[in-house]
Amino acid sequence: MWINDKTDLRALAHRQRQLLWMILFAFIIQFVPFFIDQFSGYVQIGVGIFTLAVLVLTIVGVARMLAAMGTHGAWIVVAIIMMLAPCANLLVLLVINSRATGALQRAGLKVGFMGVRDEDVVRLLSANRCHGCGYLLIGNVSNVCPECGLPVGTFQ
Repeated sequence: MWINDKTDLRALAHRQRQLLWMILFAFIIQFVPFFIDQFSGYVQIGVGIFTLAVLVLTIVGVARMLAAMGTHGAWIVVAIIMMLAPCANLLVLLVINSRATGALQRAGLKVGFMGVRDEDVVRLLSANRCHGCGYLLIGNVSNVCPECGLPVGTFQ
């Protein structure tokens, strides 16, 4: 389903959730140097490689989420470049996440701490399911969901 002609809700919700996980991993990595000073160089190298992998995945996640929102390619490139700067990347993440959250909320989805649940997106996008409980409504002619009593075609 599309909010407008450029935003894919399913892709946007999935990519926002992935990006939020990458941000959580990046936050956790910030505390690792306090604990690895006592470990060998191999452990420190492993943590460095993991940190680089999280940074790359976060940059890719930003680009994919902007693409799901229908952002112009030039702005995607600018966001990727800004992700390489330590303070600018936080600003980029905050702006992009707030735009994605706003788009999902305007579509009628509840956005939690780690994004939107898959079940909520499927329930909203499926024309054959109740928007209140997700009950399959194929063959129902009563215009009322037999599971929760919500009139068919209304949003909870």
